Amino acid sequence: MYDGLEGGGLLQALSEHGEHAVLEAFWRYGNAEVAADAASPMVATGNRHLLSLMLDEILGPELGLPAPQAIVNAIDQHQPALAKADAERLAARLQDGTPLHAHFEPARPSLLAWLVAQPGKVGDEAALEVIAGRAAGSEHGNVRQAAYARCRGNARLLSEAAAAVADAFEQAPSPQGWQQTAEFVEQACGDEKTTPDPVRPIVRRLVETAPNYFPSTRFGETLGRLAVDSAVEMIEHHLSQNLADSQGGRAVLELLPEIAPAQRRATLWATAARTQQALWPLLQQQTTAWEDAEWRRVLRALTGPEPSTARRSNTSSRLRRSS
Repeated sequence: MYDGLEGGGLLQALSEHGEHAVLEAFWRYGNAEVAADAASPMVATGNRHLLSLMLDEILGPELGLPAPQAIVNAIDQHQPALAKADAERLAARLQDGTPLHAHFEPARPSLLAWLVAQPGKVGDEAALEVIAGRAAGSEHGNVRQAAYARCRGNARLLSEAAAAVADAFEQAPSPQGWQQTAEFVEQACGDEKTTPDPVRPIVRRLVETAPNYFPSTRFGETLGRLAVDSAVEMIEHHLSQNLADSQGGRAVLELLPEIAPAQRRATLWATAARTQQALWPLLQQQTTAWEDAEWRRVLRALTGPEPSTARRSNTSSRLRRSS
């Protein structure tokens, strides 16, 4: 079966055929190059005993180069599930506040992402530590994304994570904090058609502060969808104010075409047309995609009560110029 195979090809074949004892023998041989070749085939088996041997090497290294990087690469590729006791060992070591061995400290984000991927309570607790920013290495994007994604379909974790994210933004609101909070919504709620209850205050707060903190002109797909679901009142508030021409202000106005029902959308557009001065060109641009029915709805909305006759005349003349 293995005639003609050698090196990595032989180790891969042993992995595919479940020859766990033979793979263990190669690992225990103690040669760093052989161990490097064996790392990915061992991890690919998902065998808890082999993974425990590999975790032993991470927590108390005995092999030299190139084994450490091969181990990390294999973990990144396969993200295997550890036995519960081993997952707890890994969690305790990453949380004890001291650096890992020099071979593995640079790979801490990879090991933390691996911990977040573990099933059950251990993975949930690690994800929450990352989201709350309490775990060393949680600032790395791939680690945060893994933690946010774990919230999908996990109501308890989503609720606890949303509370941590909201608190962090309130403690230190900033453009960076806004973007990190929005990233949580994008990653944790990407499958949601409507806004989960724990996330509603976050979505409203993001819409509220977008004119000051959001450095782009369009919300992410998920945040935009949830904003028109659960933050229409805040959108309306912005539209009733004369917003400065900021990137975030433009992003709020870009939500208008997505609002339903159609009559509510027309009413909100009319509100914006009466108040927005700096951002009027963006509103005017939106009219180029309107069909006749949309024009009729907006014109009816514009003939309703207005703050003043002068404002009504000014708005009507703007519409005539755009038609």
